[in-house]
Amino acid sequence: MNTDFHHITLPSNLAVGSSTMPQHRTDIVETGSGFEFRNGIWATPRRLYRLAAGARPLADAEALQDFFNARHGRLYGFLWHDALDYRASNQPLIALDDTRTLFGLQKRYGDFTRDITKAVANSISMRANNRPLSSSRYQLMAESGQVRLATALGENVPITASFKFNVPVRFDSDTLEITRLSPQAAHIAAITLSEIKLTHPIT
Repeated sequence: MNTDFHHITLPSNLAVGSSTMPQHRTDIVETGSGFEFRNGIWATPRRLYRLAAGARPLADAEALQDFFNARHGRLYGFLWHDALDYRASNQPLIALDDTRTLFGLQKRYGDFTRDITKAVANSISMRANNRPLSSSRYQLMAESGQVRLATALGENVPITASFKFNVPVRFDSDTLEITRLSPQAAHIAAITLSEIKLTHPIT
């Protein structure tokens, strides 16, 4: 169980005007002759999200302040709905045990895959041998983001899933700046959210 993560989503009205920034980490070494060598440090990118600065209704500012304080700034993670990347279709599942009853969700992006740990409940549809699998035959475990089959399928049976998902994030600062402009409005400074990696034991 993640004691440093709150399974709650930032209210969608606070995300208006937000931007998405996938972040890679690359080391570059330049030689004296002008050539360069590049080495990717991260196997997959980490995403940053920016909530734009601007004037907002006072009720929105109060709601954001309450949400921020409940997360203790950077201490507790929470869920973010990325409007540009929140669903996956027909993704191969990764078996996590020898009996092939426990599976991890992933999404493929070209030559790399992204672990999905916070799929949206009731959004998953699964297929075995390209045929729909009854929802009574599998269960999403919300805490771990893993899927468990009621009974194992054959070793060579391809299993895929389509689903929606949220992104686990945290605030990038322990400080929130809000300026009251009037009894009805306030100015909220830009806020950055950082994607966090969640790992779970096989259970």
